Amino acid sequence: MAGFFADLRRRGVYRVAAIYGVAALAISELAVNIEEPLQLPGWLDTTAIIVLALGFPIALVLAYAYNITPDGLKPDDGTDAAAQDSASTRNTSLIFVSIAVAAVVFGLWQFFGADDDLEIGQAAHASVENITDVSQPVPGFQGREAIAVLPFVNISGDPDQGYLADGIAEDIITELYAFKTFPVIARTSTFRYKGQNKDMRDIAAELGAGYVLEGSIRRIGDRVRVTAQLIDDQGGHVWAENYDRLWAEFLDVHDEITYSIVEAIEPQLILSESQRRRDMGVADMETWDYYLRARSLTSEEFSYMTLSGVPVSKETSDEAWRLASLALEKAPDFAAAYSLLSHIDGARVLFLSGGMNREEIGGLIERGLQNAARARALDAFEATACACQVVLLLLKQDVTGAVEVGESSLVQNPGSAFILAGLAKALQISGDYERALSLIQKAKRLSPKGISMATYLGFEALIRQSMGDMEGARRVTRQSTMLVGPLSVDIVIRMNAYLAEGDREQAQRELRALHDLNPNYNPLGAGWPEPFPQAVAERVEQTLGKRLQGASYAEGVAIVLEELGWGDLAT
Repeated sequence: MAGFFADLRRRGVYRVAAIYGVAALAISELAVNIEEPLQLPGWLDTTAIIVLALGFPIALVLAYAYNITPDGLKPDDGTDAAAQDSASTRNTSLIFVSIAVAAVVFGLWQFFGADDDLEIGQAAHASVENITDVSQPVPGFQGREAIAVLPFVNISGDPDQGYLADGIAEDIITELYAFKTFPVIARTSTFRYKGQNKDMRDIAAELGAGYVLEGSIRRIGDRVRVTAQLIDDQGGHVWAENYDRLWAEFLDVHDEITYSIVEAIEPQLILSESQRRRDMGVADMETWDYYLRARSLTSEEFSYMTLSGVPVSKETSDEAWRLASLALEKAPDFAAAYSLLSHIDGARVLFLSGGMNREEIGGLIERGLQNAARARALDAFEATACACQVVLLLLKQDVTGAVEVGESSLVQNPGSAFILAGLAKALQISGDYERALSLIQKAKRLSPKGISMATYLGFEALIRQSMGDMEGARRVTRQSTMLVGPLSVDIVIRMNAYLAEGDREQAQRELRALHDLNPNYNPLGAGWPEPFPQAVAERVEQTLGKRLQGASYAEGVAIVLEELGWGDLAT
């Protein structure tokens, strides 16, 4: 045995191991430290460590078995100890450099290989999963695991009954919000898994949830059967139950499921907390059916698409309004239906106001506020009504009122991504950038797969730009492009960022991209009543900066477009 260790020393294996270890540690530290400043993808440091770890035993084997000689690489036969000792020193450098170069080349190939353009390459390789860190607990819930409620599966054999399956899942999510003691993943994220046959453990990991609820619904004649089961993030079954009811009793089922989930996850909850639940005020099943149909035709929060991914139109919006109104004719105290009407009008202003005049837009805002107020008179802290009120007050340019409503609503609904995002926008407009950034990041964490993520990223990008972080703003807009493709709002943010950094040429490239995407782009249409970022105005040349100082966002963008030559592109 002593001879074997002496042989290792003679062949320079110890020296190779020591130098390789020090160098590998240095390369690993370098990869970790340059990843964030250079906006490199999150897998770079992990890749470097794995490659270096795999290279270590290879380096030792090569050091033991081979020497470099004047005649090239030769097996070590142990015949000339002095020469071999000298050769082993040369081996050290050769082996270390080879492995290090291989690790660097591999990392560069992974990073740049799919695209010649650096920024596009970064976007193409940046993982969508890294947009928000779902490995961390949701802030404000003392580390409690989040719950994800998946869309229930319609097994009735009638596709037209699908809205019932969606409706019960959405109602369970709404009921769970009321408990406030543990976070609930937003439905805009969980409904992305509709129709997918995916392992529950993978879904839990992707959403950052400790528990996943799945189920199915079948209606046969005057009876309905609901099956639900709660699974933890390791695939273990926490709870399961079947509910077989008469159709007329169906409204009671989601309450029972909610109680069962809470008892399984948080047995210490005081049952009196359940008294805070939303009182739907529904008199009969026909009323609820109208409401569910209306909701299935309505766009999701901060989105122009329904939960099924179908873009809304004026026609579908009108039909949703008609159905929700029918529900209210039968149940005048139906708070959720008033909230839905408010949401429909807010979405019309944000996404369907093209061609409307100021009076029409103002009328929609006022009507939406009235319905939000009616909903809150019936249920003061109904999450959708609160969020709609925040958004509509912003559209009315009542920023102070929007912040006040948002702050009070958030106390009662700390897990509502809708309220968090609306309040974040209000705080950004009012100038509280640090808190706005914190809230929008929390909204992203609660809806990591949501239809509204592109809008949340747009909010975050503008918050970062208002804080003077031009590079961070561009990075966030690239993440949005990865998700949904190019958007005018993201291109404008990048254009302003490049102009603020003195890169007029790149800003004009973004201008041309905006024209290619939307040649009829008009920044002066309906939108948020926010100021043009002071951080941009302060960094451009003095003449342009004076024109931008104190301008609204829409006015400022119009000035920038004119400055960069938008009119020349249109001719």
